[in-house]
Amino acid sequence: MALYKSKLDAEITTLEKERTRIAADLHDDLGPLVSAVKFKLNGLEPVLSEEQTLLTDINENLDNIVYRLRSISNGLMPNTLLRKGAMYAIEEYINSVMANTTLKIEWLNYEAPNPPDGKAIHLYRILQEIIHNTAKHAKATKLKIQLYTRNNNFIILTTDNGIGFPAATILKEPAGIGLQNIQSRVELLEGTLQLVSKPGKGTQFLIEFPYTNKNI
Repeated sequence: MALYKSKLDAEITTLEKERTRIAADLHDDLGPLVSAVKFKLNGLEPVLSEEQTLLTDINENLDNIVYRLRSISNGLMPNTLLRKGAMYAIEEYINSVMANTTLKIEWLNYEAPNPPDGKAIHLYRILQEIIHNTAKHAKATKLKIQLYTRNNNFIILTTDNGIGFPAATILKEPAGIGLQNIQSRVELLEGTLQLVSKPGKGTQFLIEFPYTNKNI
């Protein structure tokens, strides 16, 4: 078990480092490069109206590229997570999802503190996965997320009103990879995961893990 957790930790740590590297490359290298191209284009003085139209179209395309680069970079490794911690990053992600989907998310943080750095990324990714799955697959209109502490443990409780699924079998199928990722991170946190879901009955996650951990 110890060897399994060590291997799992190494794999996830490598994955997060690679995400951070790619996010930094997109934000620090490609973003400024595209902005520099736009600056040079705007220094041109078109003579024909067709040239002005073309220049306007190119500017709009470059703006879209910069927006997508920032969006992809933030998705790989949210700058807010690095600067302000998991709670701010989670709230930012929730607002982004509600702005782009019909899912209504009720976020109740009962003064739970930001977890230690080693746990913050796992907390964020767990909730990110739950929210993403709910928005994409559950056909839910409402998702309630509660986060609080009890007896030096973090408690995550999420409930949606979606179509549900056969929890016992979905974890073993390719479609259950997202759930397996949640389970893997909970194991690294030395926590427990209770998943309750039935077709037509919605889905509930109850996750609990200690605030401190010798392995993280």
